[in-house]
Amino acid sequence: MKLTAKRPILYRSKQYKVGEQLPADNQAMVEAWLEAESAEWIDETKNAPAVEPEAKAPKDKEPEVEEPKAKATAKKAATKKGAK
Repeated sequence: MKLTAKRPILYRSKQYKVGEQLPADNQAMVEAWLEAESAEWIDETKNAPAVEPEAKAPKDKEPEVEEPKAKATAKKAATKKGAK
């Protein structure tokens, strides 16, 4: 858990912005910030994005390769000519 500023806080000659982690070594200040609703405890594990394992291609299947742009453009041009 970390103590996070809910509004700008000047403490020990440092300006903390909204969302920045505050020092929690002074219990009296922590209690004052919480009571004034200037700070809140944030559980970092809840806000962390879920990391999904990378999907791997099967070993027996070759990875798909994109067609070069020049070839794709030539196909588009040929399709347009054939459509007219």
